[in-house]
Amino acid sequence: MSNDIRIGNQTAFSASRTMEPLEFAVEQGFRAFEWFVDKKIGADGNPAGWDETDMDKQQREVIRRIGESHDILYTVHAPWQANPLHSRAERLLKRSIDFARDIGADLVNLHLYMDRGAEAYVEALTPVIAYAADGGVRLSIENTPLTGPSDFNDTFLCLDRLPVDTDHVG
Repeated sequence: MSNDIRIGNQTAFSASRTMEPLEFAVEQGFRAFEWFVDKKIGADGNPAGWDETDMDKQQREVIRRIGESHDILYTVHAPWQANPLHSRAERLLKRSIDFARDIGADLVNLHLYMDRGAEAYVEALTPVIAYAADGGVRLSIENTPLTGPSDFNDTFLCLDRLPVDTDHVG
């Protein structure tokens, strides 16, 4: 068993260029990096941050090669707007899964939303769970200040009852 702890960082809304945080990670010898989808429109009307539509196939391949050549483990954090209980979330989550697959990340992180309870969340997330499995990508459901242990217990009980493979969800 290895005691190898990967130190890393993530993209930053405040970075002057999307690749700047990754370049810093490479320079520092970091071996973990999270691509956090966080594009916003500033008060001046200009965009800051990035999302998957900013990265074409060629750029994604460059990112993949950087990760492979520097032994960097990538993860992708889905946009906070990707609440499965909302209609546009499935598209956003699948876009994050596609991006993860393209750059060589095997994990997409998303938030747990309990607006309508665990059963509704899991039901809404089911197509995304199947899509991630087909793409060979794991899903990580992350807590927020609004979710507690009982919310996760309820959610994972519902996940266990799904008729689809959920071994890649945690």
